[in-house]
Amino acid sequence: MRIKESEINLNFINKYLQQLSESYKRQIQDMLSKFSGTVKAIRMTSEKAAAIDKQQEAYIKDLQHRMKLLNSKIQYLEMGQKNILKQVFELHGFFLILDLIIMSTIFSIFFNKFRRNEYSFK
Repeated sequence: MRIKESEINLNFINKYLQQLSESYKRQIQDMLSKFSGTVKAIRMTSEKAAAIDKQQEAYIKDLQHRMKLLNSKIQYLEMGQKNILKQVFELHGFFLILDLIIMSTIFSIFFNKFRRNEYSFK
């Protein structure tokens, strides 16, 4: 009778251990599937981030290229502005000298006329 009870107890213990083992296996499988899902989500997020990084790098390179073009255009316009300013000053100087020559010529003509008229009255 004791042997029979011991066998029954051993059977119960075996069933209990088997249930624990199956429960442990299920928990491990659940954890592994959740872990693999997390790893997959992290991998997808990483790939998306890498794609976004590449797009941003391309955009930054494009902006740098545009900035270089704008800088060269600004330098070209500055040089053109300096040349135009130089031409304006040269023309202004020329017209000032021309104005002085014309005014001195007119002054000398009137002065000579005035002298002739003054001598003719005497």
